[in-house]
Amino acid sequence: MAKRNPSKKVLKKIMATSDRQKRLKIIKALARITNDWTNYVLLETIADPCENIRDFIISELGRRESVDLDLIYNKLTTPPWFVKSSCLRLLGIKKDLHSVKYISALIEEPNADVRITAAQTLGEIGGEESLTLLARLIQDKNHFVKVSAEKAMEKVSNLKFS
Repeated sequence: MAKRNPSKKVLKKIMATSDRQKRLKIIKALARITNDWTNYVLLETIADPCENIRDFIISELGRRESVDLDLIYNKLTTPPWFVKSSCLRLLGIKKDLHSVKYISALIEEPNADVRITAAQTLGEIGGEESLTLLARLIQDKNHFVKVSAEKAMEKVSNLKFS
């Protein structure tokens, strides 16, 4: 007998729950189950409007070995902006050099928070490709993006900006 995948049913329950504390309780209970379908549900719920819930999900998925990075890469193009920023933070925890090519598409993102988080993530990942993208972000018109890119570059190189 094949195992059932309850991901759609669980997602529907989470999305139908209007109270954020109840949603967080459901998500925390779900996090105690460590298999692929729960990774998928947690990643889908990263679109939750509650920042505390997103922070919990990022932390939980960040410590799991079995998260499919391709699912995260696909979410990088998903609005709203906070889904992109959350996925970038998760990639920063994972520190996979392969992620840099997906992050590169976001350095022209209209939302400054996404560009700031992209800079921070590149600083976590490091490598030559990250340095190239950070050099571009240092030229950003937004002061906060520039500062984040400078801090990230200092983290991954011997350059100092102050």
